[in-house]
Amino acid sequence: MHTSRPVPIVDKTGLTVGILAGSPADAEWPLLHLQACDTVAKLRPLCTPRKGKKRVHRRGAFVALRCGISHGGGQVQPKNLENTPSDTKVLEQLNSHPFFKRVAGFATGKRRYSFLLLI
Repeated sequence: MHTSRPVPIVDKTGLTVGILAGSPADAEWPLLHLQACDTVAKLRPLCTPRKGKKRVHRRGAFVALRCGISHGGGQVQPKNLENTPSDTKVLEQLNSHPFFKRVAGFATGKRRYSFLLLI
């Protein structure tokens, strides 16, 4: 079902515990999905498992790359997550893909909108 309106997920007391964001009312959205799938499939063989990590884990049988800032695991301050040079190139290609930029922007906008629904 396509919906551009957020749908709240509520518990039995009426507390909103999550929100289904919907999707943009954009005819290009399905095409961007296909392009993103093709891009991930093309780049998947270039990914390398981190030392001590496996290709098969609780999320599936694939290498999980990390991106962003981490603050945990005994760190005393936040730091950028590090990857191998080849994985960094893969992440740069994925992060520059129009679909992933659109998803990030859409999610940010919906999160702001959803926050307004909660106050």
